[in-house]
Amino acid sequence: MSTMNSNRFEVLPTSQARTELSAAASRFRAEGLLSRPVLFGSHRKAEGAIISLELFEQLLPEIESIQLSEILRQRMNDGLPRLSFEELAAQVGFDPADIA
Repeated sequence: MSTMNSNRFEVLPTSQARTELSAAASRFRAEGLLSRPVLFGSHRKAEGAIISLELFEQLLPEIESIQLSEILRQRMNDGLPRLSFEELAAQVGFDPADIA
């Protein structure tokens, strides 16, 4: 689910975005973090974005956090039974009191 307002950017058909990659790369080199992304998709509905490597590197920690959050959300809703730490420790023969 996208929360970005893609109406601020032109959404290119995938074939057109492909042909404009060289121009986008030149713009990314020249403008770096401030370069506008290239949005593309079918029927001018944004499905993907191309951004500068400089911007991607800045966003990577946030991207990883979002992806990990989604994995956690999926696992929490998988319907499997959950054990408390104490229950798990008892199952493997560990006494948490031994840590202190």
